[in-house]
Amino acid sequence: APICSSRGPKCHAHVPRLAPATCYRFRLRGDASAQWRPFRAATEPSSPQGAALHMTRAVKLANSALIRKLALHSPRLLNVPNKEHKTPIVQALEAGDLGVVQLLVTLGADVNQPQLFSGRTPLMVALYRGALPVAQFLIDKGRR
Repeated sequence: APICSSRGPKCHAHVPRLAPATCYRFRLRGDASAQWRPFRAATEPSSPQGAALHMTRAVKLANSALIRKLALHSPRLLNVPNKEHKTPIVQALEAGDLGVVQLLVTLGADVNQPQLFSGRTPLMVALYRGALPVAQFLIDKGRR
Protein backbone atom coordinates (compact mmCIF):
# COMPACT_ATOMS: atom_id res chain seq x y z
CA ALA A 1 0.00 0.00 0.00
CA PRO A 2 1.35 3.45 -0.82
CA ILE A 3 2.36 5.62 2.13
CA CYS A 4 2.09 8.82 0.14
CA SER A 5 -1.07 10.70 -0.73
CA SER A 6 -0.75 13.29 -3.44
CA ARG A 7 -2.69 16.50 -3.95
CA GLY A 8 -1.33 18.39 -6.92
CA PRO A 9 2.40 19.11 -6.76
CA LYS A 10 2.59 18.35 -3.03
CA CYS A 11 3.01 14.88 -1.59
CA HIS A 12 2.31 14.05 2.04
CA ALA A 13 3.87 10.96 3.56
CA HIS A 14 3.61 9.29 6.93
CA VAL A 15 6.27 6.77 7.91
CA PRO A 16 5.53 5.18 11.30
CA ARG A 17 7.96 4.26 14.08
CA LEU A 18 10.89 6.55 13.22
CA ALA A 19 13.32 7.53 15.97
CA PRO A 20 13.26 11.18 17.09
CA ALA A 21 16.02 13.60 16.01
CA THR A 22 17.31 11.26 13.31
CA CYS A 23 18.11 11.78 9.64
CA TYR A 24 16.74 9.25 7.16
CA ARG A 25 17.33 8.53 3.47
CA PHE A 26 14.35 7.67 1.30
CA ARG A 27 13.76 6.96 -2.37
CA LEU A 28 10.78 8.62 -4.03
CA ARG A 29 9.18 8.46 -7.43
CA GLY A 30 6.10 10.09 -8.86
CA ASP A 31 4.63 7.04 -10.56
CA ALA A 32 5.59 3.51 -11.58
CA SER A 33 7.33 4.68 -14.77
CA ALA A 34 9.40 7.43 -13.10
CA GLN A 35 12.96 6.99 -11.85
CA TRP A 36 13.65 6.71 -8.15
CA ARG A 37 15.08 9.91 -6.64
CA PRO A 38 17.00 10.14 -3.36
CA PHE A 39 15.40 12.19 -0.61
CA ARG A 40 16.58 13.05 2.90
CA ALA A 41 14.33 13.89 5.81
CA ALA A 42 14.79 14.33 9.55
CA THR A 43 12.51 13.76 12.48
CA GLU A 44 11.88 16.29 15.22
CA PRO A 45 13.32 15.85 18.71
CA SER A 46 10.82 14.62 21.25
CA SER A 47 13.01 14.50 24.33
CA PRO A 48 15.63 16.60 26.14
CA GLN A 49 18.29 14.40 24.52
CA GLY A 50 16.92 15.29 21.09
CA ALA A 51 17.03 18.98 21.89
CA ALA A 52 20.54 18.54 23.31
CA LEU A 53 21.51 17.07 19.95
CA HIS A 54 20.53 20.33 18.27
CA MET A 55 22.60 22.31 20.80
CA THR A 56 25.53 19.95 20.22
CA ARG A 57 25.36 20.55 16.48
CA ALA A 58 25.04 24.31 16.94
CA VAL A 59 28.11 24.37 19.21
CA LYS A 60 30.08 22.09 16.88
CA LEU A 61 29.31 24.39 13.92
CA ALA A 62 29.87 27.53 16.05
CA ASN A 63 26.43 28.74 14.92
CA SER A 64 25.92 31.57 17.41
CA ALA A 65 22.47 32.51 16.07
CA LEU A 66 21.18 28.96 16.57
CA ILE A 67 22.82 28.67 20.00
CA ARG A 68 21.04 31.89 21.04
CA LYS A 69 17.72 30.69 19.64
CA LEU A 70 17.94 27.32 21.41
CA ALA A 71 19.03 28.92 24.70
CA LEU A 72 16.24 31.50 24.62
CA HIS A 73 13.65 28.82 23.86
CA SER A 74 14.98 26.37 26.46
CA PRO A 75 17.68 27.79 28.80
CA ARG A 76 18.27 24.40 30.46
CA LEU A 77 19.94 23.21 27.23
CA LEU A 78 22.96 25.33 28.19
CA ASN A 79 23.79 22.73 30.85
CA VAL A 80 22.40 19.48 29.38
CA PRO A 81 25.14 16.99 28.47
CA ASN A 82 25.11 15.31 25.08
CA LYS A 83 25.37 11.55 24.51
CA GLU A 84 29.12 11.77 25.22
CA HIS A 85 28.25 13.33 28.61
CA LYS A 86 29.77 16.70 27.64
CA THR A 87 28.06 19.99 28.34
CA PRO A 88 28.00 22.66 25.61
CA ILE A 89 30.81 24.60 27.35
CA VAL A 90 33.06 21.53 27.36
CA GLN A 91 32.23 20.85 23.70
CA ALA A 92 33.13 24.44 22.76
CA LEU A 93 36.38 24.50 24.70
CA GLU A 94 37.44 21.14 23.26
CA ALA A 95 36.94 22.73 19.84
CA GLY A 96 39.11 25.63 21.02
CA ASP A 97 36.37 28.18 20.34
CA LEU A 98 36.63 30.93 22.96
CA GLY A 99 33.88 32.92 21.23
CA VAL A 100 31.33 30.13 21.66
CA VAL A 101 32.43 29.58 25.28
CA GLN A 102 31.91 33.30 25.95
CA LEU A 103 28.49 33.21 24.29
CA LEU A 104 27.38 30.18 26.31
CA VAL A 105 28.47 31.81 29.59
CA THR A 106 26.76 35.08 28.63
CA LEU A 107 23.55 33.15 27.95
CA GLY A 108 23.74 31.52 31.39
CA ALA A 109 25.71 28.28 31.11
CA ASP A 110 27.10 27.03 34.43
CA VAL A 111 30.90 27.32 34.43
CA ASN A 112 31.12 25.12 37.54
CA GLN A 113 29.10 22.11 36.34
CA PRO A 114 31.24 18.94 36.43
CA GLN A 115 31.00 16.26 33.77
CA LEU A 116 28.82 13.33 34.72
CA PHE A 117 31.34 10.46 34.98
CA SER A 118 34.75 12.13 35.16
CA GLY A 119 33.73 14.89 37.57
CA ARG A 120 35.92 17.34 35.65
CA THR A 121 34.77 20.94 35.49
CA PRO A 122 35.13 23.05 32.34
CA LEU A 123 38.16 24.74 33.92
CA MET A 124 39.86 21.37 34.50
CA VAL A 125 39.19 20.36 30.89
CA ALA A 126 40.52 23.70 29.60
CA LEU A 127 43.73 23.39 31.62
CA TYR A 128 44.22 19.75 30.61
CA ARG A 129 43.88 20.70 26.94
CA GLY A 130 46.18 23.71 27.30
CA ALA A 131 43.44 26.18 26.35
CA LEU A 132 44.82 28.96 28.53
CA PRO A 133 42.67 31.82 27.14
CA VAL A 134 39.53 29.77 27.83
CA ALA A 135 40.83 28.83 31.30
CA GLN A 136 41.52 32.50 32.11
CA PHE A 137 38.04 33.46 30.91
CA LEU A 138 36.45 30.78 33.11
CA ILE A 139 38.45 31.98 36.13
CA ASP A 140 37.37 35.57 35.44
CA LYS A 141 33.73 34.46 35.27
CA GLY A 142 33.75 32.99 38.73
CA ARG A 143 35.00 29.42 38.47
CA ARG A 144 35.10 27.99 41.99
